[in-house]
Amino acid sequence: MDIVAQTLALPAHALRRLLDAGVRTIDATFLIDVVAALVHEAGVDPHWLLTGHCDPSMHRHALLLGEDRSPGGAEAIRAFVQGQYQQLRNGATLLSLPPNVRS
Repeated sequence: MDIVAQTLALPAHALRRLLDAGVRTIDATFLIDVVAALVHEAGVDPHWLLTGHCDPSMHRHALLLGEDRSPGGAEAIRAFVQGQYQQLRNGATLLSLPPNVRS
C-alpha cells in the first residue's frame, strides 16, 4: 500500500482508510484526489472509476490532459475529475460508490 500511495503521491494512511471496508463514510475530496492520481499516473478512465462504465470520449479527454506531466497538468486532471464527480453527484447515482459518501 505504501508503494501505491508513493506512486500516486498520496498519503498512505488516507489511502488505507479509503480502502478499508469497515469505514462507513468516504471523504469525497480525497476520493477525487485518488481518482485524479490514477488518471494522471496510469491513464485510467475517470468515468469508469466513478461509475463502473467506460466513456471513451471522457477517457480521451483525460488522456489529453494527462500529456501535460507538470503540476499544472495534474491540477487540470483533478479539476476535470472534480467536475465529472459533481455532475454525476448532481444528476445521477455513482454506481461504484456507497450512498454515504460525504462531500
